[in-house]
Amino acid sequence: LPPRTLQGPIMAGSSLRKCSADAGPAALNSYCESHYHNFKVRAGPNYKKTKKKGPSRSEMYTLVSCDTIKTDRKLIDFVQNLTFTPQVVDELLERQTRLEASRPELKLPTVFTVNLTWPNYAPPNPLWGKANPEGKGIVFTLVFKAADWLDNKENDTPSVQLLADWIHSDFDSKFRERFKVLPVLVNVNECKIEGMVKSIVTRFNGKPFLSRPQHCFNSGVLSQVDSKGRQVGIRYHNITIDGYVFPYLARSTTYSLLDKSESFIIDMGFIIEARSDAEMPERMVGHIRFNYLSPKSFPMWSNNTHSTFQSNISNADSDVGQVAKPSEQDRQGPGAALSPISGSPPTGAVFK
Repeated sequence: LPPRTLQGPIMAGSSLRKCSADAGPAALNSYCESHYHNFKVRAGPNYKKTKKKGPSRSEMYTLVSCDTIKTDRKLIDFVQNLTFTPQVVDELLERQTRLEASRPELKLPTVFTVNLTWPNYAPPNPLWGKANPEGKGIVFTLVFKAADWLDNKENDTPSVQLLADWIHSDFDSKFRERFKVLPVLVNVNECKIEGMVKSIVTRFNGKPFLSRPQHCFNSGVLSQVDSKGRQVGIRYHNITIDGYVFPYLARSTTYSLLDKSESFIIDMGFIIEARSDAEMPERMVGHIRFNYLSPKSFPMWSNNTHSTFQSNISNADSDVGQVAKPSEQDRQGPGAALSPISGSPPTGAVFK
């Protein structure tokens, strides 16, 4: 069967099948939470000398949904085109109220999103070809919500304050360069890869990499409808990791693996890098497991107006979580270019 074609706002989690990690063999094109113990993080003390790592403690943000689509060009901040069920909106709004009441000093967003955008074409050889930074691609949009244990300050580890400092730092600051991605090909010995590609994958498997400078950020609110029919706003913070500008070796290796990915089980986690003893041990921000993904069957998505939404959370403080009077932009749905809560114009993503 040909892949589906989607247009405009879509239901969150509708493009991939969500399954349970404990439900037996995983289905094709499915995802679930991994387990924080699967990720080895800096443990300290004196990490620069000892290089000691150990299993992470529980994640700071838990997985809500994941969507994967194909697009005709690079897309930033796809979460603005997701619609959550009223039940999920109620849960997110309750989580937001509770987090703001229990930990106002942290000013953490209710939702943390990771947008992975990757070119869906063979990269030209850099010796005689020029990369297309805006061509057709594949987008992964991961949505996480603040874990319940964050409500109690006694549960804190240094990673909590590190995350808060990172979120509130300037988008173009050096501190922003601490965001790490930790990918693990779980079943590397069972995959249909061989030769040089297998050598490269094995060499880098399970090794974290910093997302800089191929990343951008934005903060704002998600306009959603709750179970009472009210339009409400949910705070979120987004990082987009731009695979279009990754080094040639990374892009070419990834493209060569796309037609073999149906045999892959991939764990992926996200960390704010700790560098001093006072910031350790590291802790997962969030994580996910991808099961046997087949890019050929990913739905194709299009929209006349691609989402480049961005607003500053501080500009919408008074309206977040309140009933908003629908404006013309509100009636256009979650993909509208203006903030549905504050009415702020998009300012564009800040690339480093």
